[in-house]
Amino acid sequence: MKKVLLVHWKNQGVVLLLMAGVALSQTIASLQNVQVLNSLIQFDQKGFIQGVVGMVLAYSCFLMFIYLQIRYTAYTSQKMSLYLRDQLLTRLRYSDYQTFHKVTVGNYASKLSNDITMIETDGFANIYQVMQGVLSSLFAVIALAQFHWSLIVLTLGQSCLLLLLPKIFQKKMKQSAVATAQANEAFLSKTNELLAGFDTFLNFQRLDFLKNKLLGSAQRIQSAKLKQAQVMAAVSVTGGIGNVTGQLSVLGFTGYLAFLQIVPIGAITATGNLASTIFNTLGNISSYLSKIQGTFPLFDAFAYEKPAHEISLPSKKTNDAKDLVLAQASYCYQTTDGKPQRMLFNLSTTFKAGQKYAIVGESGSGKSTLFSLLTGRRKDYSGSIRLGETEIKEFPLEELQDNVTVIDQRPFVYQASIRENLTLGQFFPDEEIEQALKKAELFAVIEQLPEQLDTVLTETGGNLSGGQLQRLALARGFLWKKPILLVDEGTSNLDQENAKKIEKLLLQQPQTVLFITHHLRDEIVQKLDGVLSLTPS
Repeated sequence: MKKVLLVHWKNQGVVLLLMAGVALSQTIASLQNVQVLNSLIQFDQKGFIQGVVGMVLAYSCFLMFIYLQIRYTAYTSQKMSLYLRDQLLTRLRYSDYQTFHKVTVGNYASKLSNDITMIETDGFANIYQVMQGVLSSLFAVIALAQFHWSLIVLTLGQSCLLLLLPKIFQKKMKQSAVATAQANEAFLSKTNELLAGFDTFLNFQRLDFLKNKLLGSAQRIQSAKLKQAQVMAAVSVTGGIGNVTGQLSVLGFTGYLAFLQIVPIGAITATGNLASTIFNTLGNISSYLSKIQGTFPLFDAFAYEKPAHEISLPSKKTNDAKDLVLAQASYCYQTTDGKPQRMLFNLSTTFKAGQKYAIVGESGSGKSTLFSLLTGRRKDYSGSIRLGETEIKEFPLEELQDNVTVIDQRPFVYQASIRENLTLGQFFPDEEIEQALKKAELFAVIEQLPEQLDTVLTETGGNLSGGQLQRLALARGFLWKKPILLVDEGTSNLDQENAKKIEKLLLQQPQTVLFITHHLRDEIVQKLDGVLSLTPS
């Protein structure tokens, strides 16, 4: 949190100035209250009117400063939240495949949404509460000194006691905040996981089971939040006891000084207000600080250090075609019980540049694992896998990705224009986009849409058919002009006619094409340059 506040130090300076304006005007209003009451006691009409006018001016300034403070504090808080999101997204920008997939997508979504919300409400908001309270208390102490030094001594003594009381709850508060954040994260992840299978639960008429699973996960959030509220209640009550005791002590002592004619009678209203400001701040500060400390672990996920090696944006320049060569390549992974599971063993083959190949085999034979190795998603293999003369594991990830286009079983689209779904934010002339669409035999369809390339797709591309989405993915690959196309069950979700069309279309391209498939059609086999058959190790 310290780093975030320091990065935005200018904004914090403006917030402090506005808070000082709020505190000063509030203190002046309290002091004017003394003049009003003393004037009434002395039947001094002129002094009374002057005191009231002074209070009106002070409260007018107070309202103006509080308005500006609320607006600027909200602006600064959102600016810091955006900075944190930028830090996490920048870290993802420089992540490789394995690093990104160490946690679920739901986990990242939770950090960008739930954790940021918690940081805003429990972190930034309470930081500003503490800052405002400290400034108001400082002005209040200075004002108390105008009446008698003994009021300062009494206030400081009570303040020390008030600060010590809630210390015992700090550890519990931090633990409960972390538990709540983890429960929120787990719930979001579980919700994403289970709702993705809604169709399956519906098909087996197990929607009640789905509901109960989600409710069970929600109840764990409830339990975590109730425990957090229980700790907060204890902190608040402890602070409240000290708060009330402190205010009554100052009020009673001021009355005693007034009886001794050391302070004017009107001072009792001001010292009461000023003591209230000080002890309300101190009574709540432990709760504020506990909440702030509870957010500290959340900041770890957003910490990011700029890498020494800057990753360049992908180039649109066509790369020279290179052979893919595997020499005694093997791969194994650790199972959940810690035992090694071999997926590929001593695999040797060559995929010639510009030629077409199929990779076949039953489930568990290592087809998808091989694709993960060829795309650099996994680099912990043994043996050799080379693109041209360079070992795959020695390629910078961004350079390797600039050579390979992966077309998945379910093409990725998002809620944006067709143009953006093709270019992914990179600039391409319309002529190149049209050429890619024609190559994928999709241009005629796009041309008939009212907005054509600017037509906005739904979140899952529901306004295009499955075959059209697959062609859109092909057009994206053609547009970026990468020399290798890896098709991972790219036609398995299509009807036979559309599947044949797309497979034939791929075979006509100049790039190296590798198919993963369970169903290799005879008419496709005849046009291939080779078939690699894998068997479970």
